[in-house]
Amino acid sequence: MPPKTDKELLDSFVATGDGAAFAELVSRYTPMVYRACRRLLGNDHDAEDATQAAFVVLARKAGTLRQEGRLNGWLHRVARLVALEALRRRSGRERQQEQAAMWQEGLAEDLSEAEREAVFSHVDAELDGLSAILREAIVLRYLRGFSEQAAAAAAGCPLGTMKRRASEGLAKLRARLSKRGIALSGVALASLLTSEASAAIPETLLPSILATVKTAVATTATATGATSTAAMLAK
Repeated sequence: MPPKTDKELLDSFVATGDGAAFAELVSRYTPMVYRACRRLLGNDHDAEDATQAAFVVLARKAGTLRQEGRLNGWLHRVARLVALEALRRRSGRERQQEQAAMWQEGLAEDLSEAEREAVFSHVDAELDGLSAILREAIVLRYLRGFSEQAAAAAAGCPLGTMKRRASEGLAKLRARLSKRGIALSGVALASLLTSEASAAIPETLLPSILATVKTAVATTATATGATSTAAMLAK
């Protein structure tokens, strides 16, 4: 039996509160969401809180997201928004200003770890500025590491359409980054994005997300610890 689509899982969760269906969505998307939060926040603890918050938002908004193939870009945007909120709560815009100061015209493609993190803070911001369709293609092909065939199937479009969307999205992302003084070839940008698809995530993150979402959905009362932080960010 083929795996259920995102839409089928969302339908089941919305209709019956199917915890297993929601857990499958969490399993599918946690790596991408966590890495997006980690790139902006720069440490595991804050990234875990923001990731939990993103899935609290998904649980609350599931009823409006029952359109297959649009969850990738939507969750990337939510991840960035909750991470930005966490960043504002932690240190305002100081980190963003420090990262922006690192860049000059004609960025070299041989990046240090610090430069790599700074690039990604801008990548996520500019990715958010693409159309929903192009953002979805970039997330599927590069940030989640899907093959062209798998990405096309997930987006519900022909293979040729996915190839075009991914190529156009990458070109527009490069153009947007170049305006920030970040000059990368298409191959270098694709390689940089793809490297995120295999980055490790904390082993305890998935169960903590499910526990946080269960608490947040069941009650509006503020809990303690990480749950409290996630609930505040989700607002």
